[in-house]
This record gives sequence, structure tokens and C-alpha cells, in this order.
Amino acid sequence: MRAAVIGYGYWGPKLARNIAACEGCEVEVVAEVNPARLDRARRDGYARLCTSDAEAAIDDPRVDAVVVAVPVTRHFEIARAALAAGKHVLVEKPMARSVAEAESLIALATARRRVLMVDHTFAYSGAVELIRRLIDEGKLGALTHFDSTRMNLGIVQEDVSVLWDLAAHDLSILAFLHDEHPLRVHATGGCGPPGQPHVGHLTLEYDSGFHAHVGVSWISPVKLRPTLIGGKRRSILYDDLHPSEKVRVYDIGPEIRSDDDRSRRAFELRASDVWVPLVSQHEPLAHVVGDFVSACSQGTLPRASMSSGLWVVRVLAAADESLARGGSPVTIEW
Repeated sequence: MRAAVIGYGYWGPKLARNIAACEGCEVEVVAEVNPARLDRARRDGYARLCTSDAEAAIDDPRVDAVVVAVPVTRHFEIARAALAAGKHVLVEKPMARSVAEAESLIALATARRRVLMVDHTFAYSGAVELIRRLIDEGKLGALTHFDSTRMNLGIVQEDVSVLWDLAAHDLSILAFLHDEHPLRVHATGGCGPPGQPHVGHLTLEYDSGFHAHVGVSWISPVKLRPTLIGGKRRSILYDDLHPSEKVRVYDIGPEIRSDDDRSRRAFELRASDVWVPLVSQHEPLAHVVGDFVSACSQGTLPRASMSSGLWVVRVLAAADESLARGGSPVTIEW
């Protein structure tokens, strides 16, 4: 399978490297309008051809798939052109800038019978795969809450808010780990232009009582990525930045007991051992590319499917509405 990589800024070179290294796939062309970045693409040597003409790259008959690594505001434009040209598409997160755009891309991909996949990289990490396996095995019991923090100093994006940039990662993890759709979202943010906060917080409400909270920042003096996944039996602390203990399983949870006359109930906290399981150290992006190639060549459903991409966009769009209402809850339309 021959791919065109459109965009060679921060993420494009990483995608090109992993495509070139993936068995059964190669980079046919890289398209980039910035001359310095285009020179870098030529030096890197992953592609047979480097050009500033994205349209020609998409229309190239030798290209089977298009990988979209441009700013979010251009995702829809490039992905739509590629699908219309009969190409499979892998697009960076988030899939599009609005629900209407995402739904339009899905309709086109379905009509053309082409793969439309989103690069939800963290859903392919060894740590998150392990956590999903532990959930499926019942090790945590029924899930009760999800609490994540993703903070660092920069990179401040000009075209999207910190919610669309950073919270999209945590929402893709949440969508992979927990199958239930949230009912409502509350969003707050600030420290940036109106509608473009540099710090933001999301709270998601679920019908089952499950609760999710995501905090993100571009302007934190320290880099933080802890995520707590709570269950009735056990809880997990996932820290992507930890060099060796990315996943810690805590045998801890609430228990209800009655007092002697059984007229009242009280909560007790059960605490026991901490377990640090072995986590695969594979490069997540390599698995993203491998899943994309399999979906295109074998017709399998990718983990980060277009439905997963739409899930994230729906939540982010509702969060924008909540933000505009000063944090009032907004019902998410599914």
C-alpha cells in the first residue's frame, strides 16, 4: 500500500517514519507547503517524491491512502478531497472541527467504501491496552470514575483551544476504556482569548453514575499526565510519563457496613496490596499505522474507527457550547 502524507510539521515526520517501517506499506509522496519543512522531508528520505502540491499528491494514481497531518481547521478539507478521490484516510485527532464535518466525512467514507480512521495514538499504547484488558477481565469491577490531568508548557495552538488539542487525547482513552456514552458535559476554561482557553476542565455525567473529569493546560510549569481509573474492586493509576511503572493497580475500594444495631450504614475504605504489571514498550504510533494498513488491506475494523473519532468530536463540540454558556451543562446528542 502506497501512502501520501499531507503535512510535515510536528507529527508528519513521525507518521512518515512509521509508515516507511511498516511491512506492506510505503510512503509514495509527502506534500508540505512550508519550504523548510519540505527540505526536511527530502533529507529524511522516507518518501519517493516530495512536493508542495497537496492536490496532486492526493490525485496521484499510485497513492492508495492519504495520511492527514495538517492543522485541525484543514482536516475536513483534505480528508474530504482524499475520500472523494477514492483513497483510504488516516487523519490526526480530532477528526474534524465540528460534528457536521465529522458526519459528512463518515457518510462519504461509507459511500465510497473506504477506511476513515483517526490517529488516537494513546489508545494504542501498551499501558492503555493493558488497562482495557484488566477491565475486561473484571479486575477493577464496575467502573466508577475516570480522572485525568494533561498539562505542559506549550505548544500553544493557534487554530483550536486546549480542549480540542489536549483533552482529545484523554477523551479517546476514555472512549476506548469505557463503552458507555456520557449524557452531559460541563466545561470551563480560561487564560486565553475568548473561546480559545489555554487551561480547561471537562466533567462528564453518565446515566450509570460513572463520572469522568479531564483537566488540561498549555501553560503549566511542569509536565503532568496522571490518570486515575476507579472501580468498585480496584483502582488504577496510569502515568504515561513514569519511566518504568506506567500502570499501578491498587487493591482498594469502598465497602458498606452496618453498625451493630443495623439502623445506619457507613463506608469503610478497603486497602491492600499495590500491583505493578509489566507494560509493553512498543511504539503506539507503529500500532496505529499497522491497524490502518490492516483495515485497508484486509477490511478489518480499526480500533480508532470513524465512530470513535465522531465520539470525541461530539463531546468536544458540546464542551464548546458549555464553555460559551459559562460552564452550564450541555446534553450530548448521540
